Amino acid sequence: MIIVTGGCGFIGSRLIEGLFESGFNDKIIVVDSLSDQNVKKISKFPVYDLMSPSSFLSHSKSIVADAECVFHQGAITDTSYKNVEELMRMNYYYTRGLLSSCIVNKTRTIYASSAAVYGDGKNGFKEEFNSEGPLNVYGFSKLLIDNWLRYNSFLKNSDIFGLRYFNVYGQGESHKKNMSSPILKFFKDTKETESTINVFEGSEKFYRDFVAIEDIVKVNISCAFEDITPGIYNVGSGKKISFLKVAEIVRDFCDKDIKIKDIRFPDTLKGRYQDNTHANLVNLRKAGYKDKMIDPESGIKKYLLHLSKDPCEST
Repeated sequence: MIIVTGGCGFIGSRLIEGLFESGFNDKIIVVDSLSDQNVKKISKFPVYDLMSPSSFLSHSKSIVADAECVFHQGAITDTSYKNVEELMRMNYYYTRGLLSSCIVNKTRTIYASSAAVYGDGKNGFKEEFNSEGPLNVYGFSKLLIDNWLRYNSFLKNSDIFGLRYFNVYGQGESHKKNMSSPILKFFKDTKETESTINVFEGSEKFYRDFVAIEDIVKVNISCAFEDITPGIYNVGSGKKISFLKVAEIVRDFCDKDIKIKDIRFPDTLKGRYQDNTHANLVNLRKAGYKDKMIDPESGIKKYLLHLSKDPCEST
């Protein structure tokens, strides 16, 4: 039996898809809150059961004991989420409770951490204390879990993987709205009446490590079923490109006559916005993961091709 929390979300649903495509035929339990929109993401797969997050946590000790692996992808991922107490309850306390059950039952667990733990990135992007310094509560909630595991030596004595996702993009993210990747946002801009791609002022200096959802899924599955050493690892492409470059890729794919327009940088993001992210993959490679990551430019173009063929994805 496999448990996937956040199974109706972007990464969770693509992970379930990846498990079935990999030939996994055991029972999969999805933990998430349902809506008409997100049920479509999992209804096409032979899911064994679905539980609400609260019900699952209440019974996690007994359920986790029978699980081969837990993929904990569920979280509040909005970096500007206003309800701090709710964010901490779900991202920190809930996760700590679940991981405690996994540790007691010696169940292999892969949970989603985030590149947001690195803050402004001025001290690099290595999985160590000197590089870390979140700029928002979301990043802090993720770092607290990483620290809890490190300080208690659980990483050395348990089958636990913390995967620090960088900027994930790809098929299945349309429901994320404002938190979707700039690739999808810029593509939508090209479909508006004015056909203008809007970018923040200074976007030529804002860099991100854009990682394809396909790589996120592969790393998760490899950690679960292959000989990878447990630990906390960056998961990115290993390359960075600017937001302006992404806008230019989208423009060139859709229509080279489309204009790219600077818009004012939002006051709400000042002091809370990462200017640069760039995954250091040395430790992930040392742990045993060997597959090559998808190059951002080629991956973005492939994603744009999918968006152009599936209008529902970009609405």
